[in-house]
Amino acid sequence: MRWARRGERPARPAESDGGSGAAGIETCGPEFGGAGACIPEIGARSRGLVGDERGTVTAEFAIVLPAVVAVLGLVIGGVALSAHRITLVSASAEVARLEARGETAEQRLAELGTGVVVSRSQRDGLHCVELASRPVGGVLSSIAVRGSSCAALSDAGERR
Repeated sequence: MRWARRGERPARPAESDGGSGAAGIETCGPEFGGAGACIPEIGARSRGLVGDERGTVTAEFAIVLPAVVAVLGLVIGGVALSAHRITLVSASAEVARLEARGETAEQRLAELGTGVVVSRSQRDGLHCVELASRPVGGVLSSIAVRGSSCAALSDAGERR
């Protein structure tokens, strides 16, 4: 393919490649640097060899999708762990208050389920309760969540 000179008519695809239309065509006009200026366009043959981008979006999607799913899974797991910790802290505060008054908290502990480990301690006039559990399965099952709280002992709680 050659550039058309000023004043020449650009070659048509049928004239330049025997009529197949596969070679490049030229675009001419004032927007390309003057009335007779022409630029070549890439033909169908070279498009198939050099600029073929079919399938690149699929390949990029196949690479990015697992990363997005992994990040989304970690975010959801983190939210679940945080929500479970809030539940444990709230429950430990309630259990500590009940036991510090001398009442039983077995019903509240039963509501939390069987996987919760309870530890109690008393120091300096405080009754402290710590609850621990593993709230989720899968990869995050190795993470133990703890919540603890203390309440001041009342006269009934001290006798207990």
